[in-house]
Amino acid sequence: MDWILALVFAALAPAPARDLARCPLDPEPHQAAPVARPGTVDETAAVAALLERQDRLVLARQRELAAADFAPDFRARDLDVESPAALLERLDRFVDSHRDLALATEVVRLTCVGDCLVADVVRKINGIRRADEAAIREEVHETAVLRRSGEQLRIRSFHDRAVEFDGRLDRAARRYEVGDLCFGVKLPQPFVPIPRRAPGAALDRLLLLDPVNDVELELMVFDPTIDAPLDEALLSDLVRPGSTVLLEPTRFEKAPPAFPQAFVAELEYEETVAAAPRQLRERAIYLSPDRRITFAAWITASADRFDAVKGGVDELVRSLRLTDIKPGRPYHEGLIDANPRWRTLTDGIFRPAAAPIDLVIPAGLAATPLLGDHVIRLRLSLIEDLRSTIVVRVFPQGEKRVAASKLLESSVQRMTEFACAEGVGGDSRRLSGVRQVLGQHGDWNGVEILCADGTRRTWQIVAVDRGGAHVQVQLMPGSAKIELQSAALTKVLDGLRIREP
Repeated sequence: MDWILALVFAALAPAPARDLARCPLDPEPHQAAPVARPGTVDETAAVAALLERQDRLVLARQRELAAADFAPDFRARDLDVESPAALLERLDRFVDSHRDLALATEVVRLTCVGDCLVADVVRKINGIRRADEAAIREEVHETAVLRRSGEQLRIRSFHDRAVEFDGRLDRAARRYEVGDLCFGVKLPQPFVPIPRRAPGAALDRLLLLDPVNDVELELMVFDPTIDAPLDEALLSDLVRPGSTVLLEPTRFEKAPPAFPQAFVAELEYEETVAAAPRQLRERAIYLSPDRRITFAAWITASADRFDAVKGGVDELVRSLRLTDIKPGRPYHEGLIDANPRWRTLTDGIFRPAAAPIDLVIPAGLAATPLLGDHVIRLRLSLIEDLRSTIVVRVFPQGEKRVAASKLLESSVQRMTEFACAEGVGGDSRRLSGVRQVLGQHGDWNGVEILCADGTRRTWQIVAVDRGGAHVQVQLMPGSAKIELQSAALTKVLDGLRIREP
């Protein structure tokens, strides 16, 4: 639903801008560096009281009073808003679209780092939706970051929290253990963990916040769509328009023993937000225990703080440990043993249990089923053109879809710089039409790039809804062999079948 409630409390007179901008960047000379600690009973009660008052301000549509509780640099990327005004306008629309609306907010957990408070909250929402007179009864779980200055608090950010994964955290021991994915890490100080739902087809994601330094550290585990060398994957994922590579992918020498492949890179770019643009830097480390499953960790900080805090990602990566993997067993095979639902390829037939789609693997293609729950994926490499790949994606009924056009554009943006033989992109044009797939017309989109040497590269994607699932078949070229690639794509489209009950 289109809703994350605004945080916190009474409408107090604003403090000077220098007090509200963000948490202090440096401790006082006589203080040790801050560490995360549990909030006290009094601190938790104070935050709970402030949240209750903010709920009342939202219900009363008192936008000006509510806005006084936000820091000028407030942002909420999970709602795609970069200012308090944008958030409160959205909340007003939500309140207007319901009647008999009741809100109740509880503080589940409070963690303090220096003068910053990180609150895990659950918001209970009850009411009647005006559009269809349907009753709503929902709970929203989120984490809010607040700054304390004397007796005043201001909201700086909030984030979605996957409460179902809270059990993976041992906060006392500062450990994050994922049993079904057979790994664990130790959490560096002073970072506060927020478990997240993995995006797209990723296996796991953890967000860590250092609120004092306004730093984000993330860890994600995924089975890459593109079978590429790890350093190439790191560079293509890291680079973005207008960015500057500060450190080309370099072997990371401090990787834990179970990870023979590891690379590190650094990047600088400008972030434009409502408060003010700022220069950000990232340090990213990609590592793999089996040359397939990728562990990606990266830290993001303002340019002026980057050198002081970037060691946090190194510390996190060094603590990575694999668990319950038999010696000599590739990590991805151990994951399949622990998660039999990922065994989707048997006797040359791709047959996922979560959707009624079958594919007999066509001749000339080498199949690799990729691991993941939200999106079922199959990677098909062209034996005569190994750098070219066809990916079959199946979104089971009820799973959130990613539009085919968006995936196409994302692939092209990532690969344009590497598309042509000379290592640079070229002129591009968009294509569209229909293709036959699963017995009906599917939407077909393409992007063609003309290289300086006269050769072409054509990305293609076909999407269709069938059998209660959403199916996408995407061609990602690695050469100029367009006819060979198009013929392989046709084989896959013709080979897909709806499985009989």
